[in-house]
Amino acid sequence: MSKWNVNSSITIEELLDEDFPDTFPRDITNIDIDFNSQGYYTPASMYGGTDHTGWPEEGDDERTMIEVKAFDDDGKAIELTTVQQQELFDKYENRVNEADLPEDEQDDREFRRDYDDTY
Repeated sequence: MSKWNVNSSITIEELLDEDFPDTFPRDITNIDIDFNSQGYYTPASMYGGTDHTGWPEEGDDERTMIEVKAFDDDGKAIELTTVQQQELFDKYENRVNEADLPEDEQDDREFRRDYDDTY
């Protein structure tokens, strides 16, 4: 089994004022969502043995918000409250969950899985 606990981020660009509730600051065009990913992965086992035991591949990846940063067209930071940050994280949670983790983290997970399986 391999386990991980990594931080990553995604950027969502070309946003318009109508993408946000009226309570949000105006002129936000880009947001960066920083998140933490914690999870595990266990590869499937095809071992049949006398009891025909084995198991399907299993894994879980929970992603939680660290911070959401907003920017205007010029790259100037726009301050958001914690509540506004959470609203944006919730709104774009599907994109956060679909985001790939950095390649070096994926390679590290593969290495740990291979290492863990041999011991």
